[in-house]
Amino acid sequence: MSISLDVVKLNSDNSIVGSVEVSNIFDIDVNNVVVSSVVRWQNTRPLTGNAKNRSDMTKGKAKPRAQKGSGRSRQGSSVACHFRGGGIAFGMSYRVPSHSVPKKVRKQALRMVIGSKIKNDKCFIVEDFSRSKISTKDLVNDSSFLSSKKSLFVGLDDDFNFVKSVSNIKGFDFIKLEGLNVYDILSHEYLVFSKEAFEKIEQRVL
Repeated sequence: MSISLDVVKLNSDNSIVGSVEVSNIFDIDVNNVVVSSVVRWQNTRPLTGNAKNRSDMTKGKAKPRAQKGSGRSRQGSSVACHFRGGGIAFGMSYRVPSHSVPKKVRKQALRMVIGSKIKNDKCFIVEDFSRSKISTKDLVNDSSFLSSKKSLFVGLDDDFNFVKSVSNIKGFDFIKLEGLNVYDILSHEYLVFSKEAFEKIEQRVL
C-alpha cells in the first residue's frame, strides 16, 4: 500500500502543510473474527457479585428440630435454600472470565482497523493539537473537514486547552497513543492523528 496522507493545519482554512507516508504494515485485510474477538475481550468484565450459599452462612447450621415426633416436616438445617434468610441456591459468585486474546492478535486487530480507516479516507493527520485557549466554538469551526461526525483524536500529549475544548463536543473524543484500542476506533467514524503521534504509530502496533 503506497499511500501518503496530507498533514493539515487545525485552523479555519485547514491548509495543507505537508504529507506523511503510510507504512505497509497497514496494508492488511480486515478479519472479522480477529476484530470481534478483541472487542469481546475489551468488553469483558469480572463478575463482582458474590451471593452466599449454604456453606457461607454463619447462623444456625444445626438441625432445627427432631427428626420425628413434632408432626412437622423433616429439616436438616435452618440455612437451607427454601428457608427465609437461608443460603442462595444458584447465586452469582465472583469470577474472572477466562476469555483472553494474545498480544500479537490484539496488535494485528489494531493494524486492521487503522488500515481500514486509511483505505476508506476516514483517517486524517493534523500538524498539532495545541490551542491558544479553551474554545469549543473555534474547534468546531477549525474541524469542519470532519463534518461534525464522531471523531477520535489521537495524540502523544494531552494539551489542556485542546482536551477541554474536545470534551464539550458531542461525538468528539481524545485519547493518548498508548491507549489507542480497537473498540474506540470502531466506535468513531473518523480517526484524527497528530503528526508526531502518527510518526510513532508503528511502535504501538508492532
